Amino acid sequence: MSYSYLKKNVKSQPMQAVLFARVSSKRQERGDSIDAQMKSVKDYCIQNNIPILAEYSITESSSKGERKKFYEMIKFIKKQQGKILIVANTIDRVQRRFKEYIYLDELRRDNKIELYFICEHLTINSKSNSYEIGTWTQSIMWTQQYVLQSSDNIKRANDESRNK
Repeated sequence: MSYSYLKKNVKSQPMQAVLFARVSSKRQERGDSIDAQMKSVKDYCIQNNIPILAEYSITESSSKGERKKFYEMIKFIKKQQGKILIVANTIDRVQRRFKEYIYLDELRRDNKIELYFICEHLTINSKSNSYEIGTWTQSIMWTQQYVLQSSDNIKRANDESRNK
């Protein structure tokens, strides 16, 4: 019996998408940002005929505390049979630190996920080259630096307020 024959006749399922939109605070949730993000990722899937499996519109910081909703999404993806496309508006909506990179990169290397970041026009998957991976990791580094710099600015402003 030829296994190549069997493989040729197995229909592959189209990759399904998990849509991801995030804001950091309840105050931001009241604005239009999360709705605009979700519209953008939905439109991308519709334009590219990608079936939508799940949507995650979440309010949680990507730089402070535990990311319960994010890890719920990861757990959901791990339970799926085929490769899942995570579609987000930008890299910083998904992550602003390297803690999540470990999980996402493992899933990417295992060919369990593909990531697409709309604004960056960046696809990350098991076949991504060093430039694409570098672009992803550098973006995480820059967003992490932004978070740390913002924290420094807030501390400095608080110190000045106390000294007045």
